Amino acid sequence: MVKYSNISIVSTHSSFMEGYPFAQNKDVADGLYNETMSSGIPIIYTSPMATVTHDFKKDPRVTFTYSAEFTHYCKEQEFDNDSPMCGKVMLSGKMEKVTDVNELVWAKYGMFARHPDTRDWPLLTDLRSTN
Repeated sequence: MVKYSNISIVSTHSSFMEGYPFAQNKDVADGLYNETMSSGIPIIYTSPMATVTHDFKKDPRVTFTYSAEFTHYCKEQEFDNDSPMCGKVMLSGKMEKVTDVNELVWAKYGMFARHPDTRDWPLLTDLRSTN
């Protein structure tokens, strides 16, 4: 499900409202749909000014939530999003900036192929993944 999803809900500990959670939908990538290669590690492209980036810097713990609804599978099968037959996956870890050259090439490849508009985002934007 992670490989086939273009979006995820990323949950953090809010850096602006102490003690409260924060969640935001984010474009996400892990390679391409038609490739067998997938790392299982979600990649997002985010601005250093974004609320979630401030959250990551204060507390890198995050949870990515995926639903088969995000892949249109549930709609095609006529399953309601809350149905147990519409699968869900949550991945928790610590967010980190992608700095390894090979990982950066892979991250850009997947993100820009799935979300072409991100190629035109400001250069200050970071690619981040969970560990």
